[in-house]
Amino acid sequence: MSPMADTVRNMITLLHLQDEPYMMMKENAASLTGNDRFEGYLADILRLVASSLRFDYEICLSTDGNYGEQNADGQWNGIIGEVVRGVSKALG
Repeated sequence: MSPMADTVRNMITLLHLQDEPYMMMKENAASLTGNDRFEGYLADILRLVASSLRFDYEICLSTDGNYGEQNADGQWNGIIGEVVRGVSKALG
């Protein structure tokens, strides 16, 4: 393995919504930045796996708080809609 391989890390974006107890904003989230704003089972697992597998990640919350449903016009909302519209590149 080359020395450069130690410095190159993959970045993963996880798009999720607040869903207790899996992903929640900490009470003091306003004074925090990045992934430090989140707590819960999923946030804890992400920290452990990212550390073990050596990748970086960013947690982003769905803007409308839904996983995704298709309406009568065929348009998606929620996480699915954000990915379909190109607003987000990841799916959580």
